[in-house]
Amino acid sequence: MGLRGMRATHCSIVILTVVISATAQIADLASTEDGSAVYFSTTLRMRGTDQEYVPKIFVWDSRRTEPLQLFAERRYEITGTGLSNPYALTAPSVSADGSRVAYSGEILCQALRCGTPWLIYGEHFFSNVATSSRVGVAARAGFVRLSRNGRFAAFASPIPGSTGETSIDRVDLSNGSEVRIRQPGPSRATVANTLRVASDGTVVFRSYYGLTFSNGVGLQSYGIDGPFDTDDRAETVVLIPSAFTSNAGSLIVFRRSTGSAQALVSASEGFESPSLTSDGSLVLFLSRANFSARNNAGHLQAFLIGTDGSNLRQVTRPEDDVAAAVLSGDGRVAYAATSANQLLRISVSTGRVEEIIPATPALARHALYDLAPGSLLTLPGRALTKLREFAGTTPLPSQLANVRVLIEGRQAPIVSVAPEQIVVQVPWETSVHPHGQVWDPVFDGLALVVQAESESPLEGLSATVGVLERSPSLLLIANQDFQSLVTRTSGARRGEVIHLYMTGLGSVSPSIPTGFAAPSDGLTVLDSPQFCGLVSSVAGIGLEVLFGGLAPGYVGLYQVDIRIPEDFPPAETANLFCSQGSGAHTTRFDAFFPIN
Repeated sequence: MGLRGMRATHCSIVILTVVISATAQIADLASTEDGSAVYFSTTLRMRGTDQEYVPKIFVWDSRRTEPLQLFAERRYEITGTGLSNPYALTAPSVSADGSRVAYSGEILCQALRCGTPWLIYGEHFFSNVATSSRVGVAARAGFVRLSRNGRFAAFASPIPGSTGETSIDRVDLSNGSEVRIRQPGPSRATVANTLRVASDGTVVFRSYYGLTFSNGVGLQSYGIDGPFDTDDRAETVVLIPSAFTSNAGSLIVFRRSTGSAQALVSASEGFESPSLTSDGSLVLFLSRANFSARNNAGHLQAFLIGTDGSNLRQVTRPEDDVAAAVLSGDGRVAYAATSANQLLRISVSTGRVEEIIPATPALARHALYDLAPGSLLTLPGRALTKLREFAGTTPLPSQLANVRVLIEGRQAPIVSVAPEQIVVQVPWETSVHPHGQVWDPVFDGLALVVQAESESPLEGLSATVGVLERSPSLLLIANQDFQSLVTRTSGARRGEVIHLYMTGLGSVSPSIPTGFAAPSDGLTVLDSPQFCGLVSSVAGIGLEVLFGGLAPGYVGLYQVDIRIPEDFPPAETANLFCSQGSGAHTTRFDAFFPIN
C-alpha cells in the first residue's frame, strides 16, 4: 500500500503505527489441593494503591470476604546506604492445605542504581518460605519449590566459584535438617524452571543426564529431558520432550517404577506447562492445537487428558488466549490466566468458566517509552479498551472512546485507540529530561498515565518514561512516487528521492500547536538538521538531504527526503544512516536495504 493510502478520510491524521506485542502480566499460577485458592505473580497492582509495577505475589482465595489480596512485595527501600532496587517475586508454590507458600525473588536492576555486586548471584537472588499469614519459615539465596504436604523445600542456587554448577539443598521444614545434592553443570534457569520435591522428600530436576531423581542418598537419571510436572510421590511424570529428540512434538507420561515412557498425545503445534494432579491420574497442558474443533483461531488453550490417554478435552473457551494455567491437586478445579490479563476459574466436572478477575487494561511493561516532545507515541498493551476508534478531525481530541492519556500531567492528544494499542501525540510542552536520564519512579512518580474504563480490581496503566530532546524511530521508507516501500528486499533505485517517515526528531520551526497537523501549504523544518550517509561493502558517500521536518498534513510525524546518488554502485545491502546534534547529544538511526 502506498503511503497516501494510509490517511484517514476527511482528515490528515496518520494511522500508520508499529504494533509492539504485549505479553500477559499474570503468570506462575499455583493452586491449593482443593482449588479454593490460587497464588500468582503479576506486575499489575491493586487499583488505587501505590504498589510498584514489578512482579509480586497475589492470592485469590474463595473463602475470604475479599478474595484478592497482595501476599508479598519487595519494593524500593531507602536505607542508610542509599536506595535499593526492587525485586521481582515469581514462581510461587503452595502446600496442599494452603498453610505454607514458597516464592523466589530476583533483583531488578533499574536506571543507574545497579551497584558493583550486581553480578554476585547470591546477593541478588533469594527464595522464601512463609506461612499463609506471611510468617517466615525459611529463606536463602536461589530458587525454591515446596512439597505438596508443606514439609520439604528444595532450594537451587549456583555453587560459588563454579562455572554454572548448581547445588540443590533439600530442607526438612519440620526439623530444619538439610541434605545437599550437587548437580554437575546445568544452568540456574534449567533448574529453576523444572524443580519439584515430592511429599516423601524425593527431589526431581533436570540435569545433563536427563530427568533426575534423588531421595537425598544418590542420583537416578533417565535419558529424557524437557519441562515436566510430577505427582505427589514422584512416581508419575508428565514431560514435554526437548526439541530434536525422538519424542519431540508429543506429551509423554513417564513411570519411574518401570522406567517406561509413552506418548499421551502428539501435535505439530507443541505443548507447554504440564500440570499434574497429586495422584498422577490427570494432566492439564497448553497447546495451540485444535484437538476438539474448538480452537480454530489457533489460540493457546488449556486441555485435560488422563495419564492413561483417555478423555482429551479443551477446558478454556474458544475466545480465550491462555498464558498460564494450573490444575488443583484433586483435579476438580483449573485456573487459567489469559493474554487479556484475566484470571479464570474452571470447574473440571461441569466445564463452567468463571472470570474471577475480568480483563485488565495494562500497558506493555517491557516497552521502553523514550519520548520526544511533539512526536507520535504508540502505547502497546492488553485490553486497553473494548473499542477501535480513530480521531476524525484536527485538532486531535484529548479523549477518545472514554480513554485519556496524561504525560507529566498534561493531556496528550489521541490519534487512535484499540484493545492492543493507543496512539497519542506527546505534547510539545513536555519537559525534556537531562540527556540519558529517565523519570525517577521513587522521587518523581509515574509520568505516563492512561485513564480507561475497567471492572478489574487490578490495573497496569501507568509507566515510567524518559523524555529526551530527540528519540528517533524510523517507521517506513517510501519510494519517490509514494506507490511502494523501500524494504530489505525491494530496495531503492539510484537517482531517486526516497521519503523517510519517522518519529522523535525534535523541535521544528515554525512551531505547531499540540494536536494540530503540520500545514500543507508551508513547510516546518527541523531545528537540528539531519546529516545522512550511505555505505556499502564497496562505497560510502554523504547524501543530499532535500527536506527534514514535519510531514505536511500529519500530526506528530516527520518526513526526511533524501536523494540516492546516480553513481552509487548497486549493492545487495547498503546502510543508510542519519544523525542529529553533536557530542553527547548526538542521536542516530540506521536503515538497511538494497540499491538497485
